[in-house]
Amino acid sequence: MDSSFQVTERSCGFGEFRVAVLDYAKQVRDAGVTLGKEAQMARQLIAYDLQNSLRQLMSEVKALREIFKCRFLWKRWEDFDTSLCSIAMPAMLTGAAAWMVLAGSTLCLVVLHYKIWRHLLDNKVVGEELEHFAKKYGYLSTST
Repeated sequence: MDSSFQVTERSCGFGEFRVAVLDYAKQVRDAGVTLGKEAQMARQLIAYDLQNSLRQLMSEVKALREIFKCRFLWKRWEDFDTSLCSIAMPAMLTGAAAWMVLAGSTLCLVVLHYKIWRHLLDNKVVGEELEHFAKKYGYLSTST
């Protein structure tokens, strides 16, 4: 493959092919080692940036707490937090769980309905074919 990503075919023997494959393996190994080093450096940078951004966020949260502390808004903030986290969220989770149970039950009923319908349809077809062949060949008749 050249620099413009054009592949040119050429004939080679087993020895040349083996050397080429070993060279590719070495290149892949070297690329993996380089990638590992770069990932380690990136991990440190990501941790540093994450720490800085979280520090800024936590300072804003701290400022909000200090602003609301001992003020008329703090009581309302606590009431809002209590109503959201202690009342609304459990109710939403309970509702979601109920809908999941309902969906599972509905799925079970649909599968059961399909299985029964399929069983009855197969028995109807078998019965019709049995009657057809009984008339055609005269077996399964009650007359002697």
